[in-house]
Amino acid sequence: MIQRILIVGAGVIARNHAAATRLLPHVPQLAAADPNPATRASFASEFPEASVYADAAEMLAAPRTGDEVVVVATPPWLHRQYALAAFATGRHVLCEKPLGINVAESDEILAAARAHRLHFACCSVRYLGRPILAEVKRRISSGVLGSPLHVKWQARLTGARPGIEYQPGSRWFLDRSLAGGGCVLDWGPYDVLTWNAVFDPAAVVVENAWISPLQRGPELPAGVTCDVEHHACAALTLVTAKGERIRVDYERSAACFGGRSELYQIEGPRGAINWDWLEWQGNTLRVFADSAGVDAQEIVQIPDDPRETSLHRPVLRFVAFLEGREADLIRDEQAWFNFRILCAIYASAESGQPQTVVKPARP
Repeated sequence: MIQRILIVGAGVIARNHAAATRLLPHVPQLAAADPNPATRASFASEFPEASVYADAAEMLAAPRTGDEVVVVATPPWLHRQYALAAFATGRHVLCEKPLGINVAESDEILAAARAHRLHFACCSVRYLGRPILAEVKRRISSGVLGSPLHVKWQARLTGARPGIEYQPGSRWFLDRSLAGGGCVLDWGPYDVLTWNAVFDPAAVVVENAWISPLQRGPELPAGVTCDVEHHACAALTLVTAKGERIRVDYERSAACFGGRSELYQIEGPRGAINWDWLEWQGNTLRVFADSAGVDAQEIVQIPDDPRETSLHRPVLRFVAFLEGREADLIRDEQAWFNFRILCAIYASAESGQPQTVVKPARP
C-alpha cells in the first residue's frame, strides 16, 4: 500500500497529479515542494491536506512511512536530479515526460532504479488507458488488416510552439540544454508510446530523420535561446520478437509551412484503421476494408471511462501497479526504451545514419 505521494513542483501539472491521489482506493498522504511562495500558497489552498515545502531536498529528507512515490513534475532539466534523489531515499519515481534531456540521463535513471530495486514510470502513459486504443490493439492482433503493416503518423500542427504561442512565459522550452529538444521530446513520448503499445516491438530502427528549427516569426527578445526543432520527420521500422517489421512514417510539428493536417492510421493489404487517439479529438474508430470490390467503412464510437481522464492516469496507473493491481503502464526498461527511440531520431537526423534501439530485458 502506498502510504505517501511526494510531488516535486506545485504548478499546474503537479496539481493534476495531486487531484489524482484523491481518486485512489486508499488515499495516501500528500506532500509537495516548490521554491515559489505564491505557487506554494495556491497549492496549499487547493490541497489543504498536503504538507508543503519550500525545498524539495527537505521534503525528501523526511523519513519514509512505508512505500512511497515521488512525482517529478518539474521542467525536463531537473528530472534526472530529482529522480536520482528519490531513489536514494528508497522511493519509487513517477517522472513527467520526457524522461530526461539526453541518453546519458536516461541511462543513469535506469541504472539507479535497478541498483535500488525500485520502479519508475513516465507520465507519457496519459493516453495509454483509453478503451479506443485497446480496441485498435485487438483488431490489429486479429490480423484483420493483413501483413505487412504500415503506420502513417502525421501531426502537422501550426501555431503550437511551446515558449512562443503556447506558454510564452516559459522560454526554457526553446533552449535544448534545458528542454532536451523541441516537438520530438514534447509530443514524441505520446507518439512512440502509442505505436509501441499496439505492436510491442523488441527493437526499433530509425532509418533516417530530419529536424528543422523552423525560421519564422515572431522575433524573440534579445538573449532568448531558441535552438530546438519545431518540425521533424522520421522513417522507422518496428521489429517484433517474431521478426515482423512494421514501417512507420512519422511527422510531428509544433509549427510548419503549408497548413495543418493530421492522420493517425495503420494500413495493411486488406484494410486500414484510424482513430481519435487523443481525448479531446473524440472517440471515433474508423475501419476501412474491401467488400466485393467496393470500399466499405465501419465507424465505431468507443467512449472513455468517465471515472478518469488523461490528467489522472499517470498516478492512478503507477500506484495500481505498485499495489499489485492490473495497470496499463510504461515503466522501467520500457520507459527507457521509448525515450531512447526519441533520442535515436535526433541522432539519425544529426549523423545521417540509421540508429537501432533494442529493448533491454528486465533483470
